[in-house]
Amino acid sequence: MHGRTYILGPWATSNGFEVKVGDHFINVVNSTGVLNANLIPPSYMHVAKVPLQAGDSDDIAFAWQNPVDADILVHRVIVDITAAGGTASSVMDVGVTNANDGTDDCFFDDMNINSVKVEDHLRTAGAGQGGVHKVDQRGGTNDYITGKILAANANDLEGNVYIYYTSV
Repeated sequence: MHGRTYILGPWATSNGFEVKVGDHFINVVNSTGVLNANLIPPSYMHVAKVPLQAGDSDDIAFAWQNPVDADILVHRVIVDITAAGGTASSVMDVGVTNANDGTDDCFFDDMNINSVKVEDHLRTAGAGQGGVHKVDQRGGTNDYITGKILAANANDLEGNVYIYYTSV
């Protein structure tokens, strides 16, 4: 078994972060810190799909509250824009907040939402530089992830946000 002493749960190795599944190991985060989210067993990773809503400047395009009674680690946020916002200068901040109408930019800072595209916070980072972020348990101080439309209206915006997270 790769010369390791068996222990329960995931652990860090020189190859990255590994999980034992059956009688083999899955490298879920490589040695450069890139998450292989599609390889993580469901018991470790959950994905929330949240629809984007069109709106005016300063409106909330989406608000997602941590659904569990435990803190979570958010590993990845992907925004899939299927219909552009409709205004050339329309941008959105995405981050961890204390309310469903709050704003933060730890995942995306001024992301252009006037084009059809997929944005991955691991590749186009906000103030958080693409890292993992902790979200408080449901009902805690900072238990929301929101996307706030800034600077210009996005009345034609459509799409979804995918939030990859693990309970702590």
